[in-house]
Amino acid sequence: MGRQITVDLVPLLKAGCTLRVENYGEVDAYLRVELPNASVICSDDSSLGSLSFDCRDISTSPTGWMEEWLIVHGVPYAAA
Repeated sequence: MGRQITVDLVPLLKAGCTLRVENYGEVDAYLRVELPNASVICSDDSSLGSLSFDCRDISTSPTGWMEEWLIVHGVPYAAA
């Protein structure tokens, strides 16, 4: 596990993302975020109040594209 990135939902909505809870009402429910360009990322944890994902390095991690998208679109990380 690398760095855990957490983003609040309101900034994602303001950036044009669509949010959906998958498996709503189930123990394994999770947040699915669709970006305006149709890319999709799902939250690593069961917290439905934020997007949370692991990103070891922006240039080599499989989720580095999402961190780059957040930076380019000015979407802030959640306060620690």
